[in-house]
Amino acid sequence: MIVLVKEIHKNLPGWIIIDDTILSKFFSKLIVGVYDLYNAALKRPDRGFCIIVLCWSNGKITIPIKFKWLFSKEIIGEKHKTKSNLAEELLFFCKRKKIPFKYFTADGHYSTVNFLPFLIGQKIKFVMKISRNRKIKTSNGIYEQLQKHPSLKLLRNSRCAKVKAFYHGEQYFFSSQKVEKKYGGYETIYLISNVDVKAKKYLEMYRGRWEIEEMFRTLKQSLGLNDCQARDIDKQKVHIYASLFAYAFLSIEKNRLNLKNPEETKMELLQLKLNKVICRIASFRGNFQCFA
Repeated sequence: MIVLVKEIHKNLPGWIIIDDTILSKFFSKLIVGVYDLYNAALKRPDRGFCIIVLCWSNGKITIPIKFKWLFSKEIIGEKHKTKSNLAEELLFFCKRKKIPFKYFTADGHYSTVNFLPFLIGQKIKFVMKISRNRKIKTSNGIYEQLQKHPSLKLLRNSRCAKVKAFYHGEQYFFSSQKVEKKYGGYETIYLISNVDVKAKKYLEMYRGRWEIEEMFRTLKQSLGLNDCQARDIDKQKVHIYASLFAYAFLSIEKNRLNLKNPEETKMELLQLKLNKVICRIASFRGNFQCFA
């Protein structure tokens, strides 16, 4: 997957995304590592695993690279790591493997007071969502919540605003963005970054995060990410990576065939004769047929 990213990045550079997702094992009793958690997507209590996933995307091709288990403190005690801790490990992995990317993006769960200085220290460019109640201090001495700060107020037909301010001792760029809600109407979201660009550019960069959401949907609905019932956690890990490899294959094929999405690509491949599909998989990765 790393080799793929390095090759693709040469022609069409991309960005890094980190996000978490729940693998629901609601009726499981004997699978190692499964625990009770809250599923925000389903808006109900659930039982299963939670994984933090690192992927690379350029908007046309999305390649999942690596994941980390997120276990509750009740299960592993002092060895417990937060989402931000695991995100740091994944970004260190990127640095170590020299994975190329223009910037990093994630949702508001990762814009913590500990993770932000880490990104600055590692000289990683980023754009992330941040909670509207966080307080910032501008050069004119105004110390106020993002949602109440006069520099970020959107008046009349304004769609975005930008200001440079201090947050927990570090200077960042903050922007307010008016975005359309899923079921109609508008809301204002707030973004934090260490990149100096025009205010509307931050939203464009942050929207690159949506590629991982689409990847999770395909993985669960079309590639069986949730479907492994093996009790051993190592076998669960193999199943997850096999699903990630399958998604990368579909993403490459989608781009090659100029199709809309991986689901359509999967249906297109199902129409081919088996030997042709095997050839396509083999050309993607010489030893991939063992997963297929």
